[in-house]
This record gives sequence, C-alpha cells and structure tokens, in this order.
Amino acid sequence: MMRIGELSRRVGVRPETLRAWERRYALAEPQRTASGYRLYSAADEARVRAMTRLIDQGISAAEAARLARAAPKGVERDGTGATEAGRAAPAGAALAVPLAPERVGAGASAPAPAQTPVLQQLEDELIEALAAYDDAAAQEVVDSAFARFALDVVVGSLLLPVLSTIGERWADGRLTVGQEHFATELVRGRLLAIARGWGAGDGPLALLACPPGERHDVGLIAFGLALHRRGWRIAFLGANAPVATISDTAEQLHPDAVVIAAHDESPLRAAAPELRQLARHHAVLLGGDGAGPQIAASVGAVELGDDAIAAAEIFALAA
Repeated sequence: MMRIGELSRRVGVRPETLRAWERRYALAEPQRTASGYRLYSAADEARVRAMTRLIDQGISAAEAARLARAAPKGVERDGTGATEAGRAAPAGAALAVPLAPERVGAGASAPAPAQTPVLQQLEDELIEALAAYDDAAAQEVVDSAFARFALDVVVGSLLLPVLSTIGERWADGRLTVGQEHFATELVRGRLLAIARGWGAGDGPLALLACPPGERHDVGLIAFGLALHRRGWRIAFLGANAPVATISDTAEQLHPDAVVIAAHDESPLRAAAPELRQLARHHAVLLGGDGAGPQIAASVGAVELGDDAIAAAEIFALAA
C-alpha cells in the first residue's frame, strides 16, 4: 500500500490528476488509514498505468477508465488500443482529462485540462523563480497564468501543485526552509489579494478557519475563493484560530457553514471536544489532508476531502 505521492511518482501522473480520475471515473479504490489518509494498492497502480497507456493511444478518458477497470493487466500486456475500445478520441485527448466533477456550479468556469504543456511550463517557471527568491519573475508567471486560465484552474492546477512540489523538495532537502516560506507567502499573498471583498453579496455565508496549532491556511483560502465564485460569502479567520474564537464568531455571524481545515490530523484531534460542541450548534465541515472520515464522524462534522477546488464544487452543488 502506498500514499498518493508515491503512486504519483511511480506512474508519472500528478496527484491532482489521480484524484480527478478517482473521483470522476472510480479508477482507484483506496483504503483509509485510521488517520484518514488514502492508501493505494498495486491493483490501483495497474489501473492507472493502463489508463495512461490507453490515453496515450488516443482513447477518450472515460473509455480508457472503463477498459482499465475491466482488465488493467491485459491493457499493459497487449496494449489495448483504439480499435478494441470501439472508438478513438481525437489527438490530444490526453490533455482533456478534467480536474472537476461532471457538473459545474453557478459562476464556475469549465474544467481545465489535467495537465497541458502550457500549465507544465508555467509550473516549471514558477518553481524556478520561487526557488531563486525572484519575486518579480514569480509574479510575472502568476500574471501570465491568470491571463490564460480561469481562477479555479490557476489555483487548483498551478499554485497549489507548485506549493506541494516545493514542500516535497523541502522535505527531502532539495530546498531550504527559507525558499519554502518565500514560496508560501508569495502564493498566499496573491490569493488574499484576489479574496478582497469576498464577504460581500447576498449569498450564503461560510466561516473559514484553521484550528489551534495549524499554521497552513493556503488550501483553506483556495477553498474560500472557489466557494465565493459559486455564490457564497466568506468570513475568514485564518490560521491557528482558537475554537472558542471560531464559536464566538459563529454565534455573531450565524454562518450557513463553518469550515475548518488542517494539513495534519493532530490539531483536529487535540481540538475534538471543542469541535464536537461547535458541531452541536452549527454545520461544521472539515477539510484538508488531516480531515479524514474518522475524525469528522467523531466530532459530528462532514468531511470535505483534501482537494480544495473539488471540495468547493461538490459542497456548493450539495448545499
């Protein structure tokens, strides 16, 4: 069994794309650890490898997923192609795998390609600029991305993946703490600049916060931006917010939802008694890598998942 990062490295498919295939095509069937993390099997790996091979041959993503689920080993062994699939997708079908669910909420843009050459180039350029502490170059890359793609695409397919990559490189020693902090603060600043005025309007209200001890709020900001584009108003308390503060604010604002996100499970576990009390009076949703189904169920909350843009899409549709 392996985490999604290891699966991504093995098959050469980005984690965001793997999650999209899992969500849209039921391609993988991960198990959950006690902490709520997804664990993928060799069978999941075989299906992903089969799907990528089929897509490379020009088969549409939906048909490739169907064939990969049916007989992944056969695809790997004999190279099932467009003839066996019964239909072929046009050239470039490998670039048409969506990152969002089938339906798109009010105000949302159409799903972006999972990974296009343009996005890949922008990602490489942004990582290089951030690693070099080059603020001007990094800002120029982000400006270029926003000029070409919708907000959901830039955030979900460029900025968050870049921060994930930088975090991995910091963890294995290829980047320094300073480089990781510089990158995080630059992206965070851009997102908060876009967030200006996200509390205005007549839509339902979401109160967003990270629990005590959780200092990473970029994913939560991304969720708030995506939710705002779907008609919601946002009240944002940010990182390391005491649950008592969250509760007091909720009593004053009467939000339609209280969204609490954590990169790690430990802050949520530590705050569980207070979160349970909060959930008795308000609709509480937990998001981020640390918010697995077990911790959500234990406090009476709803699990949002760890994909900020997809979570906002699904929640907006269900609300």
